[in-house]
Amino acid sequence: MATKTVDVQSLALEALAVALTDPRPKVLFGSAAVPGFFKGATQPVKAAAKLCEDRQWLAPTDEWHGKGKSRKQKYRLSPAGAQAVLEHGEPLVVLRSLAGALQEQTSTLTAMNEHIGRLLGNVQPLSQTVSQLAQRLQPPNVAELVRGLNGAPSSAAPANTAPDWLDAAVKLAGEQTQRDRYQPLSLPQLYTTLKQTRPGLTLGQFHDGLRQLRDQGRIRLAPFTRALATIEDARNALFLDGEVMYYVELP
Repeated sequence: MATKTVDVQSLALEALAVALTDPRPKVLFGSAAVPGFFKGATQPVKAAAKLCEDRQWLAPTDEWHGKGKSRKQKYRLSPAGAQAVLEHGEPLVVLRSLAGALQEQTSTLTAMNEHIGRLLGNVQPLSQTVSQLAQRLQPPNVAELVRGLNGAPSSAAPANTAPDWLDAAVKLAGEQTQRDRYQPLSLPQLYTTLKQTRPGLTLGQFHDGLRQLRDQGRIRLAPFTRALATIEDARNALFLDGEVMYYVELP
């Protein structure tokens, strides 16, 4: 039975094709636990690794894996190696390697995106709690206290008087609906607009007022439907009913 001849150069280029999308330094011969350019210890694999070194397709780095006598030097794909893969590599093999690496990185990014989304969901209620506590810890108005002790009427509004910005918020939501009914007003846009004429409006007051308007049926809050990692300003979003509310519109 004839022995199958192994093309050492093709074997080397096939291994290097994976490194086009993964520039991290690796050892020459890897394992299931340690990523490497080559796997196994057969004679063709060893010859392919030596070919990469001789032609300087792989460049040694200052990084090592392990310690003592068993430590292994790490290599990275050199410009000459990348050029060799693109010029002499089998197109179908290179394409498969690139597709596999792309799929792996896509899966990693998806997992990271989901993790970031969960973190944002946990941070939002904490941020609102901190804002509310900061509002409660604001120092008292000393001038008002002095006027009260002297018998002067207080200039503060009655406690049950609704803030004037609530009506303005409803009006702004209505104006946005008239401009574009398919694009509701975002909470960051609403808060920024209100702050222009009411610089003392805090984020905690803003969120409390939105809840009040929602409970009164004057507005409707809509959630952020895309990936939470893409949200522009998570601080202005409102965590409500298990969702991250990000838009306001008229009911």
